[in-house]
Amino acid sequence: MGSLFPILIFMMAGILIMTSLSGRKERKKHAALMAGIGKKDKVRAAGGIIGTIIEIKNDEVLIETDKASNTRIRVARGSITTIISSKSKPEKTNDESQSSESAETPELVESK
Repeated sequence: MGSLFPILIFMMAGILIMTSLSGRKERKKHAALMAGIGKKDKVRAAGGIIGTIIEIKNDEVLIETDKASNTRIRVARGSITTIISSKSKPEKTNDESQSSESAETPELVESK
């Protein structure tokens, strides 16, 4: 019984460390999601609400769920769980633009 107790304590500490690290990873992922939302993005909020962002304030987001009836819902910014589609265009980096240019230019073949 005496040798089993330290092993049990060691395993409990390992489990606590693993869960705290995974929680930190999830918080970082959600913070990146919150930084990436913008107007006209189609999003899913907690509870399954799907709509298009119309207005963003400090901690609130106005979502239009139905254009025909002009239904709009104000939700907490933190309740956004997923960006379904984004209307903002990602910028090309220099590496991507150079690789696409080189792929489009034909190679010259020397003739004898």
